[in-house]
Order: sequence, then C-alpha cells, then structure tokens
Amino acid sequence: CPCTPVLTSPGLPLVRGDLMLKRPSSQQVAVAWLKQLTELEGVDVATTLPVTSQWTGQDFVTVDANLGGIPNAYLPVHVPVVQLDFWAKAPNSNRPAWNRAATTAQAVFAACYVADNGLIVIPGGFIPASLHSVIPMSEPRRIDNDPAATARYTMDVQLSYSSAMAMV
Repeated sequence: CPCTPVLTSPGLPLVRGDLMLKRPSSQQVAVAWLKQLTELEGVDVATTLPVTSQWTGQDFVTVDANLGGIPNAYLPVHVPVVQLDFWAKAPNSNRPAWNRAATTAQAVFAACYVADNGLIVIPGGFIPASLHSVIPMSEPRRIDNDPAATARYTMDVQLSYSSAMAMV
C-alpha cells in the first residue's frame, strides 16, 4: 500500500502519500513566542512590515529570516539566530517615536531571561514547539535614517527549540 507508515530518523511516524507533518520554521516559532509575551499585548508581530496605516497600534515587531545557527548533530534540536526589529510611529508627528521602539525592544530583551520554557503553539496545524531557551545575541540597537519617520530598533536572539513530538 502506498500509505504504509514509516519512521523518520527522530522516531516520528509519517505516512507516505498525502500526509506530511507540518513542522514550523524558526520564524514561526519566534513569532508565536513573541505573541505570547504579556508585555507585547496589543503589539502587532509578523514576518513582514505592512504600511503604518495597517498597524493596529503605534508599535510593530518583525521577525526577519534565520541568520544562522548550529543545529545539534545528535538531537533534533533547532538553534537558529533570528533578527527582531521593533518599529514605532508617533501619532500626529513627523518625528520618529524612538522611546516607544526602545521600550518594546527592552521588554523583549528582558523576556529572554525569563522565557517560559514551555510549549509554543503554532497556528495553522503546525506541530507545537518545545521552547528550551531564548538568548539575546546582541543588545537592542537603534537604526537611524528611516525616511518615513518610523523609529526602528533591532536585536538578534538565539532560539533553542525542538518539535513537541520529539523526545529530547
């Protein structure tokens, strides 16, 4: 039968045919972690920055592509480094809202040290991720020269996570 169960290397069952497990990317795990932070309640988080008129508030956090990282050679653990960008706009002003962007960045920086090393639920039917740690790889830093008067801070973090189905 073409639908015979097989075992993958970490011991996860797969069925040949129409079914494939949906494993989240490092961007999806980072977005889901940021969205669960209570200090970011009401702050939009995504992988791309829409025009400011589409923001629901004055702040936005974007998760850029994986910057690298070294996967574990023996365990199914992901250890990517991702870039986080913190954007802020000031209502009724042409001046960037530097303090707002810095405050959001510092909130995430602090959350790295108290990361709830638990289950991260990924929407869309993806396998949940088991978060082991979030480690800042840089201090939040200001990015100048935005022509749209939008303030931007950036920082890099290293995630350590595995599939919630994997035994690590």
